[in-house]
Amino acid sequence: MTVLPIASAETPGTPTDITAIALGTEEILVEWSEVTSAEMYYVYRGYSPDPDSLQLLGITMDIYFHDSSLNPDTTYYYVVVAYADEQAGEPSEYVWATTSFTVNNVEAHAISASEIFVWWDAVPNAQSYRIYRSFVADETYTLVATRSTPTFYDRGLVSDTFYYYKVQVGDEYTSHGLLSDYASAKTEPISLPPKPMNVDAETLSSTRIHVAWDAVIDADRYNLYRSLTENGPYSLVNSNIGNTEYTDEGLTPNTEYYYRVAGVNNSGEGSWSDFARAKTYVKPVANAEATSVSSIQVSWYEIPDATRYQIYRSDTAYGTYTSVGEVERGMTPLYLDTGLSPDTTYYYKVVAKYYSKTGEYSDPVSATTWTPPRLDLNADALSPSEIRLTWNAVSGADDYAVYRSTYNGGYTYIAQVVTTELIDTGLTPSTVYWYRVVASNDAEDTACAKTQDDVPYLTATEIDTQSIQLDWTSVTNADQYKVYRSLSRNGPYTEIKTVEYATTFTDMSLDHTTTYYYYVAAWDGYVEGNPSNIAFATTKTPVIGVPDVEAEALNTSSIKVTWNEITGAFDYNIYRSLTEDGTYEKIGDTEDLEFVDKDLDHTTTYYYKVAVYTGQDMGEKSAPASATTKTPEKPTNPGNGGSGEVKVTGKSTKTIAPGFETPVENEVVQVDEVQAGAAGFVFPFFLILAVLTTGVLYVRAKKRQNKIE
Repeated sequence: MTVLPIASAETPGTPTDITAIALGTEEILVEWSEVTSAEMYYVYRGYSPDPDSLQLLGITMDIYFHDSSLNPDTTYYYVVVAYADEQAGEPSEYVWATTSFTVNNVEAHAISASEIFVWWDAVPNAQSYRIYRSFVADETYTLVATRSTPTFYDRGLVSDTFYYYKVQVGDEYTSHGLLSDYASAKTEPISLPPKPMNVDAETLSSTRIHVAWDAVIDADRYNLYRSLTENGPYSLVNSNIGNTEYTDEGLTPNTEYYYRVAGVNNSGEGSWSDFARAKTYVKPVANAEATSVSSIQVSWYEIPDATRYQIYRSDTAYGTYTSVGEVERGMTPLYLDTGLSPDTTYYYKVVAKYYSKTGEYSDPVSATTWTPPRLDLNADALSPSEIRLTWNAVSGADDYAVYRSTYNGGYTYIAQVVTTELIDTGLTPSTVYWYRVVASNDAEDTACAKTQDDVPYLTATEIDTQSIQLDWTSVTNADQYKVYRSLSRNGPYTEIKTVEYATTFTDMSLDHTTTYYYYVAAWDGYVEGNPSNIAFATTKTPVIGVPDVEAEALNTSSIKVTWNEITGAFDYNIYRSLTEDGTYEKIGDTEDLEFVDKDLDHTTTYYYKVAVYTGQDMGEKSAPASATTKTPEKPTNPGNGGSGEVKVTGKSTKTIAPGFETPVENEVVQVDEVQAGAAGFVFPFFLILAVLTTGVLYVRAKKRQNKIE
């Protein structure tokens, strides 16, 4: 280990601009800038930048130093120190360089009569390799190639000839090193080419077929043969093909051709390949015809073997064609192209598809869409949020589609109308809107209008049965807004709220199922601005449940009606009718879930419906439920305690009970309890015949309704 000198106050300066450059596999040149007052320079060398590895290499009075007898492919580190008056300056920064690489184990092997493969051991960090060739081992070598990998195929050589190779290496830090030892190989003697493999024929058009094959060893060129049958005879198509493909042209459409290939060299023609075949296409013949202002029909003749057809369109005859549709085999050979511009010429080509292959395109055909009649569309602003459109009626048009845009293009559909007028609402103030109206017979026109100046744009949205939410756009410099409401679009309107620092308000405690109209005006505390558009909304309709009703006869004069509980019910109204489809009259209401209908006629059917009352709204009447009052039982012994009908006859009016007189002649009295007797004495019924001889019959009856005994 060498300890570098420590500079004193009187020492010379430090060497700068120090460099190290490898000059070959065994030599490195170290250079630096001259130091003023330096008498000599000490050069130190090491195998790493660590100062402890540095050893004094030599002393020189020059500003360079040749370090020789080094190892190839080795990195060395250098530091230089200036000396003057036996005083050492500061050591320089260290520099490093790597001696040149050496290429080892170069090999060469003949692959054919015209090709030799050369390879060698890869050198670490090598950026490239230079390959040199000579016809004699010890004579001048000529650079033939540069490669980034340690392999090289030398092609196009003379057969049966020796070739010698040397390789040199370089990288980004050093110059190229020494040439390697040579390696040699002899190309093989020439012979007839073998049979070409993988011959393929592909149809290009109705008159052209492309033939390709694998390259053949020892073949300088190729002969191509063609036939109309698999077994020939084959005719020579071309005898001087220098590559491995050929396009055969001038063929007959819709014809199958067979091809064979043979390799050729100076020794002659080699074996023929297996055959390859292809069939020329049929060129489609197309026609185009306009069918409306926005559609053109393209048709063509059907082509044998085609699996489908592709239709292409262009704006010019020889421009770029874009696919617009397909038609599958078996379908009618025509295509309707729609959505086109009126009075415009379009060009079309049709091509047949054969599974994954594409046939020949037809010649271009064209058609021009019809010119539509004009609608004379007008657009007029009615308010900051409304524009009215009017246009002329067009003969043959059943309706009109209206489109809108904020620029002259990119229209969006907004309505379909049968009249010739439309008011477009809900627009933004101070905005230009473009409109396009298209009649059902494809006539169309465009126009534009600008909505009126900036005012609040108001929207109204129903929230529930009693509230509507209002939202509006802000107006510049406005921090308050007055809200007006009416039950009619044409007013009168009443101010209901002044809203500060907000653009929304919820109007509550409204009537359900009612339409309310609103407008908003900006307010600065002194002046009220222009009113907004009129917005309206309808409060929601309450949803009231309908009960399920049942009826049951309790006796001869009462029926009990029951039903299920309905959420939100304040009470229940009960209706009755003598027929199922008759007029139902209200007979009562209750908060309970049942109702007893009394004082009814016996043996009579009654029909009932029940409706829910919420305290504000009445729901629908339920489905009818019915019951029949019971029939009274006739007594077997109409004596004391009996019931039923008693027929009283006589010639004058008698008092049947105190305060209740009735004729007795041919009168029928319906009673619940009957007791018979004479002169205030009650007898069993079997004595009635005897009592009747007196001409007087006393009946004690309890009548149902007026309860008179």
